[in-house]
Amino acid sequence: MKNAEKIFKSLPTRNIISWNALITGYSMYGHGEDAILVFQQMLQDGFQPNGATFVAVLSACRHSGLIELGLNLFHTMVHDLEINS
Repeated sequence: MKNAEKIFKSLPTRNIISWNALITGYSMYGHGEDAILVFQQMLQDGFQPNGATFVAVLSACRHSGLIELGLNLFHTMVHDLEINS
């Protein structure tokens, strides 16, 4: 993940695909809290999450035992952002 993070930071411009790739990588390799931090940074940088973002973030919450946060994010996904799938 260090190489992925290094590449991500070197990108001249970032988009939702690059953000999702980094979040998914952290989630898949058991770094759920890092995935959440990257997600929060993505939001602060003004990027709108999509369905793929939430799959990765919810998976990270599950693997990290962050059930309450996962439920809150799911609620936001369905009710506030109207992402259904």
